[in-house]
Amino acid sequence: MKERINFLTISLAAILAMLLFIPLPILLFKILYVADFLLAGAICLIGIISAIKKANGKPTPYLLLYFSLFTLALNINSARNILLFAKGEIGEIPIIPKVIDELFSFGFAQGMLLFAAIVTLTFFSFSIPNKNYAENIKETLRFCRGTLIAHILLYIAITLTACFIAHFSNGVAFLESLKLYLSYSTAQCFLFFIPLTVCGVGIAFLKWGE
Repeated sequence: MKERINFLTISLAAILAMLLFIPLPILLFKILYVADFLLAGAICLIGIISAIKKANGKPTPYLLLYFSLFTLALNINSARNILLFAKGEIGEIPIIPKVIDELFSFGFAQGMLLFAAIVTLTFFSFSIPNKNYAENIKETLRFCRGTLIAHILLYIAITLTACFIAHFSNGVAFLESLKLYLSYSTAQCFLFFIPLTVCGVGIAFLKWGE
């Protein structure tokens, strides 16, 4: 078992290195995002089934750690698309599917409210106290909350960086570029909060099922 965990850790480290330093083709990025979403769904199902059957099975700390790191690394890799967009190389924005793009087109205020609600729900899901959690699960959930904060900081950094690039490289007024890139950055971050929320719901069920 220990050898298997070590193998998974080494494999994950290799994937994270690829995600952080190698620009991914659009198709590969979409495949990895689907894999990330499936992993979140698996964690959610484990939590729901364990709660319904009142079983002892819980998502292992390793599974939660792998999921959190993988999602964050995928978000960091996708951020380059926003920066390319700011430089004028528009093309396709693969990190923002049409459904997400349309989600924020019905009204910026409504989109931001929905985004804030998703962020709040995700924090709430990972923050529910449970005295029956093993200590390693508690520590892992603290790490998960840390990754949520990292997603938010990345969201702020990418938005501001894109605005400065557009302003100094293309001469676009800062407020005008902020209006454009804030919606794209929000949609990008929203894309990664969806699997995080799915995972959090599974964790929350462990508490509600007791």
